[in-house]
Amino acid sequence: MFRRFSENSDGNVAMIFGVISTMIMMATGLAIDGSRLYSLRSNLQNISDAAALAGAHAADIELDRRKGTVRETIEFHMDSLGAGTKLEGYEIVFDDATETLMVKISAKQDLFFSAFLGKDSGMVSTMAETSYALDNLRPVSISMVLDVSGSMNKNTSQGASRLDVVKSASIALFDSIKDGAPRPWKVRNQVRSSLNVYNNEFLPEFTVAPEQGWDTVISQIQTLEAGGGTRSTDAFEAGYNALKFDPVQPNDLQQFIVFMTDGNNNQSESDTETLALCDQAKLDGIRVFTVAFEAPANGQALLEACASEPSENHFFDAGNAEQFRAAFDQIGATIASLNTRITN
Repeated sequence: MFRRFSENSDGNVAMIFGVISTMIMMATGLAIDGSRLYSLRSNLQNISDAAALAGAHAADIELDRRKGTVRETIEFHMDSLGAGTKLEGYEIVFDDATETLMVKISAKQDLFFSAFLGKDSGMVSTMAETSYALDNLRPVSISMVLDVSGSMNKNTSQGASRLDVVKSASIALFDSIKDGAPRPWKVRNQVRSSLNVYNNEFLPEFTVAPEQGWDTVISQIQTLEAGGGTRSTDAFEAGYNALKFDPVQPNDLQQFIVFMTDGNNNQSESDTETLALCDQAKLDGIRVFTVAFEAPANGQALLEACASEPSENHFFDAGNAEQFRAAFDQIGATIASLNTRITN
């Protein structure tokens, strides 16, 4: 009887299944906890990057205030992570000697399944470094290619003519570049700006050469008058040449073309010729921003094809005055942001 009892295997399958099921459930639970920690690390890195950029833009104010800007950015974004995540600490180090900012953040994530193994939370730390270039802004050259054809006299839904909107938006574009820099008063010395204007022909009397600077560009834009048809080729070529053959070509130079129209070219060959110039400019490392201002389909298609990639960051389809101003403002902000780059 005792031998039969010791040799009886009834129930072994159920016992083994119970053990394996428990192990599978625990492994699945640990994987879920692991994915929560991975997600926290990703979110925390994004917060570190955002805080570093915010600090870089505030790098010119006194130390306590710029650190306060970083702290506010961290705390604001941490609040959005919800329950179960707790900010454990952060480190903010501005080094004006090397013009770098380091932001390190630590956070704790509550864990459910791991708690059965005695670990009820996990710690994650991330770090971001950025250069805020207080005294060494990257040199920039911007070539404006603006349409002043007769349709630019049309009033927008807000009352101002399209040309008047271009005039005010151009000021806003350069203001965005200035305001986005750590030391705004130094920006004018770092930005070379040229102006090239067209209707049915290139209008050289309004041209501003790069060495004349953005104040001259803005002043000249305010004198523009609308009239005539539309042919963009020669003006775009002049804008491209102003960059390509500029005798001042410092290291690390960034070059941009800002090209806008509110219409179609009067001849289809002008589209083909302009697009070929756009392609060549992009091959030469020039970033092309384009803005269609209440433009018809052909004009929109040309500008979208002309814009640098990704087109959603470089082509703007402005259906009214407010959207046009916002497009120019965003272009300026994008150019300014290139002086505050995440380095690690």
